[in-house]
Amino acid sequence: MKPYPPGLPCWAPGAADYLASMLAGTEIVFEWGSGASSMWLAPQVLRLHVVEHDSGWAHKVAEQCAEFGNVNVHLRPFSDPLYVNALANLERAPQPHVWLIDGYQRIKCLAYVLERAEFDDIIACDDALDYWERV
Repeated sequence: MKPYPPGLPCWAPGAADYLASMLAGTEIVFEWGSGASSMWLAPQVLRLHVVEHDSGWAHKVAEQCAEFGNVNVHLRPFSDPLYVNALANLERAPQPHVWLIDGYQRIKCLAYVLERAEFDDIIACDDALDYWERV
């Protein structure tokens, strides 16, 4: 298996380039699952709201974001049952323009997004059809 290049999310080949080509730098993004995708995306958007089900991992990613000066990242740990519906449980909840699903409970997160996304929003769901947590 070919390793992913440093600094890129662990997505299908070409997916990061494709998403980057659609971004203007003014987007508000909501992401389920944190990591390389968060670090890669932060400098390319206005605001990045991230929820993570693993509080230890959330802490590590938040430290990396601070280390690299990604001050527009708002990362919060959320565990069950609030994870999928985390956006509704945030103070001053944003209205995202980009929805990125790359974490826990992907199918449920996708269903949540499909009920709320606007016509011109961008929705990216990594590994949705090959995820072990099928509903």
